Amino acid sequence: MLLSDFDQLVLLYKPKRRLTNGKCCYSSGTRELICEINNNPRAMVLDYDVNPWIPIALADLLISMPFESPSIAGIHYGKPAFFHDPTGIACKHRYQELSAYITHDYSQLKLLVDEFLNRKRRSTTDPEMTKANLADFTGPRPETNSSDRFRDFLVSLVE
Repeated sequence: MLLSDFDQLVLLYKPKRRLTNGKCCYSSGTRELICEINNNPRAMVLDYDVNPWIPIALADLLISMPFESPSIAGIHYGKPAFFHDPTGIACKHRYQELSAYITHDYSQLKLLVDEFLNRKRRSTTDPEMTKANLADFTGPRPETNSSDRFRDFLVSLVE
């Protein structure tokens, strides 16, 4: 586990579904991982229904399944983000510019985290990465809030 390999990490894990949900059966490996997280003083399993922006706001680095919203939101707001795909489902995808930020096994994930922590790798927040090649993820106005823009638009209509 990353916590064993990196003393400086603190891990927040937000499951998508309730851990005791009768409709969803977590694998034994996932249940073991959650147990390990719960037993580690540098880790916490958040409630599945916690506001998803809280862990994004707290994170220095986001790791999610390929193309899931936490990492995409992180990229939009200028946070370093990676995708971890241990099943290899995302080996072929249309976002080739992100291939360097997708890992497919633990050794790759560990290397990427190590490189990020030691600043040996460009992250998704580097200027070269955030130009047109990440526009699909950052949107036309990176690091802005669409609610604020919509509110400004509504105010402009009555002025």
